[in-house]
Amino acid sequence: MSPVGSKVRIVTIVALAMVVSCLASIAPAAPAPNHFWLAAQHDWAAKTGCFLVVESQFDAGASSKLSDAKLILAVADGHDFHYLRADSPFVIGREYSAKAIVNAGAAELWLDGKRVAQAEGAFVPHDRLEANVIPSFVSGPSEYAVHQSMVRIASGGKTLVDKKFPSNPSKTGAGLDVFGPANSIRQTLVVAAPVTVEVKFSFTAAPDVKSIGPVIDKYGQARAANFSGKITSDEQLLASVAEEDKKLAAWGEPKNVDKFGGSTDAGWTEKPTGFFRVMQKNNQWWLISPEGNPTFYTGICAAPDLLWPPSPVTSREFLFDYLPPKDGKFADCWAKDIWSNGDGQDYVSFHALNMMRKYEAQGDWKKIATDRTHRRAKVLGFGGYGKWSQASDVTTLPVIQRGGVPNLVKHPDIFDPKIQSAFRDVLAKEIEPRKNDPFVMGWSVGNEIDECISPDEIRQILAMDASVPAKKALVEFYLSKVDPSHPTGSQIAPNDEQLEKLRGFYADHYYAFIYKTVKEIDPNHLYFGFWPVPGYWVNENDWRWVAPHCDVIGFDFYSSDFENEPTGRLIKEMNKPVLNGEFSHPPNYNGERGYGSYPSATVSEADAGERYAAWLKAAASNPYCVGVFYFAYRDQPLTGRGPGTGPQIVHGEHYAFGLVDITDRPKWDFVSRVRDANLQVMKWRTSGAK
Repeated sequence: MSPVGSKVRIVTIVALAMVVSCLASIAPAAPAPNHFWLAAQHDWAAKTGCFLVVESQFDAGASSKLSDAKLILAVADGHDFHYLRADSPFVIGREYSAKAIVNAGAAELWLDGKRVAQAEGAFVPHDRLEANVIPSFVSGPSEYAVHQSMVRIASGGKTLVDKKFPSNPSKTGAGLDVFGPANSIRQTLVVAAPVTVEVKFSFTAAPDVKSIGPVIDKYGQARAANFSGKITSDEQLLASVAEEDKKLAAWGEPKNVDKFGGSTDAGWTEKPTGFFRVMQKNNQWWLISPEGNPTFYTGICAAPDLLWPPSPVTSREFLFDYLPPKDGKFADCWAKDIWSNGDGQDYVSFHALNMMRKYEAQGDWKKIATDRTHRRAKVLGFGGYGKWSQASDVTTLPVIQRGGVPNLVKHPDIFDPKIQSAFRDVLAKEIEPRKNDPFVMGWSVGNEIDECISPDEIRQILAMDASVPAKKALVEFYLSKVDPSHPTGSQIAPNDEQLEKLRGFYADHYYAFIYKTVKEIDPNHLYFGFWPVPGYWVNENDWRWVAPHCDVIGFDFYSSDFENEPTGRLIKEMNKPVLNGEFSHPPNYNGERGYGSYPSATVSEADAGERYAAWLKAAASNPYCVGVFYFAYRDQPLTGRGPGTGPQIVHGEHYAFGLVDITDRPKWDFVSRVRDANLQVMKWRTSGAK
């Protein structure tokens, strides 16, 4: 997940625009899908599981219509999804009952007691369930809203889930449901055929958002929310500074770490080199600080991020009780077109506005907020920062983007010497200024699925002119290693197995070039690859292909457990050090504050803290893992971080990821448990030594 400039990241579910309509192929200007997940238990990348959803589509600048809505059941066999659908015209105000029956060799879809579709096909289950969910990455403006009232799931003759959802999910009165459904289900659920899924749902007309009035107060909180600690005045906001200072002073900063997060009381040290490095000791991989101290590193992603993440405002001004002026001192609270997609949107940051309110009387609010972030990190026991962070005197791990290097399809033609030269120049420009900086843990290039070579990419290259260097290299490899009996000069149409070999050939050369070039520019810093995400890739080979071309395998993983499959297995298979670059378990507050419910969500801040501790202990107990980065420092805005245009209430992600909330206050029930875990991590690590 990138804080800025990259597509939304969701793990083990569906990639952005990946569950395109089963009714039509998607062309560049085709409508986008709009989903409501009644019961989704699938892994799109692995082609396993099944999902029951309401789907419609919308054109740019328009809303999806109820007349276009379909009920769709998709069942996966390990190779592909097969679709069943109900085209019944849905109407406002009526409750519908749907049932999916998935057997080992066939599936049925029922609507209101009638079987409306059936199909033969194998079924390979998946064990992660989501229900009553609007996925932020497959959603958009709509003229209707779906309200789910029930889900029941049975497997092997036993009822495993029987959940009713309240018609008004908010305990605090009308208003919070406009941010999306509350009480979503996200849990591990092991099933085996036959599986029966029953749901009830209805439709209402989407509210006229302009008639709702402001939904966000002057501090960026939901007006309809009512919770302990909600900021209601500037005086209360200012008082929180002294309260925090008292708490941080009582906790104090750990005395047994160096300035890079290395442990000074581990009982052993190594030769200082001025750079981070890795080594194996007692059958464990260790990260060694520039001063020679071992560490199991804990970092914070996206810190201090004084502006990020802001929320799009254009054509949605009516959603807010207050918006600051765009000039003068308040100009720092505004940004424009932050996703570089040319939408021209104005974005506002309530994080920045609240920090200005809190700190400007003390001097330079940006410096004060930056210094406070560093202090918080140290007091909470973090070694420093992680990905997407900006600091000169705190450890970070930069993610280099390859902007300026032309793409052949989605990646540069790594077989073209001219492209190699341009790529080398881009890398050197980013690396050279900090090649001697000890606060740089290492380098990475690109992020997550954007750096995976896709099968379609290979197909497109094979269809290009023979003079294209990548096409020439692929053809030569195919004729020499994949199918030597293929007639020279005839068209190549690889089957799936052959296509995977071609994909691996391209990926191997691509990742090898980047690794070699980075190390030529800067031989002293570690290289961490591109952060593949288990389940959010093409397949497991994406992990295997980058592994030889990095010093440490950096990976992102949003899950309930650190070693959920296939992650634990792949870590052992590669026999190399790994670092978990992003993980999170954001609270959804049962919908009572307006935040969305992420796939790895918890209910409360205390629950998030317990999950953090369990994750950290599992990671520290893994002999290959050398550290983890928590995503992220700040909550996302309730109205979404974007991108998006138009008057709908939420654009993009709106999750409570943060260690601090929208008013720049630590979430004490969360961070107290985070601190306790961070202070124990070296004990957990050393207890696993053999």
